[in-house]
Amino acid sequence: MAIAYAEAKRAAEFAKRLTDSCNKDPRVPNLNRGRLTWLRRRLKETSDVIVSVETVRKWFSGDSKPRDDKLRHIARLLEVDEAWLSLGVSQNASSGEQCGQIISVNGAVNLVAGLIQMSGGHPAFPAVGDLRATEAAIDLYAVIKRTHYAFHIELAQSVGDGFRFMIPINYQNAVQIGVIRRASLVCHLVKIPSGLIEAGIDCGDKIELIMTENGVAAIRMDDF
Repeated sequence: MAIAYAEAKRAAEFAKRLTDSCNKDPRVPNLNRGRLTWLRRRLKETSDVIVSVETVRKWFSGDSKPRDDKLRHIARLLEVDEAWLSLGVSQNASSGEQCGQIISVNGAVNLVAGLIQMSGGHPAFPAVGDLRATEAAIDLYAVIKRTHYAFHIELAQSVGDGFRFMIPINYQNAVQIGVIRRASLVCHLVKIPSGLIEAGIDCGDKIELIMTENGVAAIRMDDF
């Protein structure tokens, strides 16, 4: 029930951004004056994306949200930021807004967000009240190579010859990224596979996972 509510909320929020984008674009007809058929026709002409008028109606009414492959073409057609259209947060936010976002999350999350942005991706912090982020312990959304991701970022704790990660119990709803601090300004990022998490220790709302040095394989943004 909660997941269905979160999906409906995201679709409704997308509909508002889609409508706002169309209202600001002088090329787009007014609502009830051919807007739906215009978007459908232009998607086919510019990107060879074929959808029904009913599908477009559902986008505008908040009944559904387009898949990532279609959403990128909509953003390109309307000349808006893809991350903003999809997630509601733009990489072009004002410095004051960015500062407010940065100080509200921990250093490991900021590190990953910065690496994603430097690699050409579009990171976005969850908005206040984001039910999906709360339920799935999502620290960061991102668009990387035209694909949308949700990340949980966990800073490793050193234990003996290995590292401890405390993974959320509902880890399946986000990509689990571990950050291992090697030195003052040196960190390794680890993509933690589900199979390894399943072998961890159930601690209630968390799963304790111990990784040995030999099991650590650093990742790069190019891996996505």
